[in-house]
Amino acid sequence: FGAWNNFPDTRRDGVTVADVFTVNDKIKLNAQINYVRARFSATDLLIPAVPAITGNAGFDYQFKEDWA
Repeated sequence: FGAWNNFPDTRRDGVTVADVFTVNDKIKLNAQINYVRARFSATDLLIPAVPAITGNAGFDYQFKEDWA
């Protein structure tokens, strides 16, 4: 599902780093950063429109027991 049939074989190598920081018993912060080196296997050229670095951040607030 979702394969690109008009491109040659590709390879993606990378790393993801994520962490959660607990501020108190109700608030948690989280963050993630990703690095990927996406390239065509045969030529080692980078694949266009694939960002090398992506990331996100968020928070979790528990306003009532068993709800977040």
